[in-house]
Formats: sequence, C-alpha cells, structure tokens
Amino acid sequence: MEENKMLEKDFKQIVESIKSEIYKTQTLIMSDANKRLIDLYYYVGKLVYEKSSWGNKFIENLSIAMKVEFPNIKGFSVRNIKK
Repeated sequence: MEENKMLEKDFKQIVESIKSEIYKTQTLIMSDANKRLIDLYYYVGKLVYEKSSWGNKFIENLSIAMKVEFPNIKGFSVRNIKK
C-alpha cells in the first residue's frame, strides 16, 4: 500500500512536469510566431513603402493579388496594406 502511494506521488510529479514543459513550449512557440509575424509585417511594409508611389495603383494591385493567392487569410485589403 505504501509503495502504491509513492507511485501515485511520483506519477503526479511526472504529470506536473510534463504539463509544465507543454506550457513552456506553447509560450515559446507563440513568442516565435509573433516575432515572425512582426518580421513579415516589416518586410511587407518596407516593400510597400519602397514600391508604391502616387497613382501607380501598386497597393490596389497588391491587395488583389494577395487575396487571390491567399483567399483564407484576412488582412490584405487596401486599407490594411496602407496601414
């Protein structure tokens, strides 16, 4: 009986240890994903800034092209790209 309680205690510690690692990994993944999104937004913003000029319809055409290429991703409206 005493051995069984020790096993239960060990089991609970193992479960807690695994849970802790899962939470830690999830946090790291989210941090990495956020960093990569910021890098992407910076890259897109830099290209838009460099390539668009008054009247060349670059942003409008980019918006259409991105919506066609990535129909399930939101955020490629002219308004969003300008921001």
